[in-house]
Amino acid sequence: MATSTALLLLTLSGCGSAFLEDRDADRAEIIGTWRGPDGALLDLDKSGTFTAERLNIDAQEGAGVHVSKSGLTGGKGEWFWEDYSQGPELFLSFAGGGAATFRPADQDGKLVLAGLLPHGDGAETLLTK
Repeated sequence: MATSTALLLLTLSGCGSAFLEDRDADRAEIIGTWRGPDGALLDLDKSGTFTAERLNIDAQEGAGVHVSKSGLTGGKGEWFWEDYSQGPELFLSFAGGGAATFRPADQDGKLVLAGLLPHGDGAETLLTK
């Protein structure tokens, strides 16, 4: 029983959402290179363009979204920082069609970007600078 409990805790800590707090952030804070699990990379340029590689996110498919055989998403396009009543959101608009969103969050005092995983159970992938 102790082993299965430890494995469950490790699994839950990997997805991170249970340990995240809402966080306000501004556009200047998110510009730069973000990294995540499995070699994920999201480069947000101050010009409003982005390059994404190996993101494990729930992306709306389109001609500009490249999804590998392993289900990881990549592509290029424009990004927008929107401030909604429930908090800010990063919107990725892939060139040629397709989209994905991330929200800023706080994990142990550090800014992270959280995006929904593709299997739809509410778990999130985390990107850090």
